[in-house]
Amino acid sequence: MPPLPHSLLSRTLRPFLFCLLATVALLTPALAETLLGHCVGVADGDTCTLLLTDDAGGKRTEKIRFHGIDAPESHQAYGKAAKKFVSDLIYDKDIRVEVQTRDKYGRLVGKIYVGDTFVNPERYSSYDITKLTGISNEDVEGAPTIDK
Repeated sequence: MPPLPHSLLSRTLRPFLFCLLATVALLTPALAETLLGHCVGVADGDTCTLLLTDDAGGKRTEKIRFHGIDAPESHQAYGKAAKKFVSDLIYDKDIRVEVQTRDKYGRLVGKIYVGDTFVNPERYSSYDITKLTGISNEDVEGAPTIDK
């Protein structure tokens, strides 16, 4: 089969390349975004609500899921302790979120900072959790761990 003429190849690939570049351009800013806001709620040990204010003074909230952690839900064993632990770290504080992605529920997933301090629960060992809550993973069969 003879090679395709340059003009035909260009006309064939141009729409494909345009769509590919447009997709990359649309997705990249969302994944590299950094948000500054105020924590107005903590749902459980791995989800909070961030109040954002835009340049025009408009306000909106975003649900933020902690990157790298799956804490117990509030109604599960030790869920209240996980929620209190996270609340003590970030509730009613200005926080910075380095957005990583969006999850299947539409929440942003990100790394959370208070000032320059990285506060995602993944940075705390089971020893720290035991010291703060009096609960050890060895105390509960199947208890989650956040050791890295």
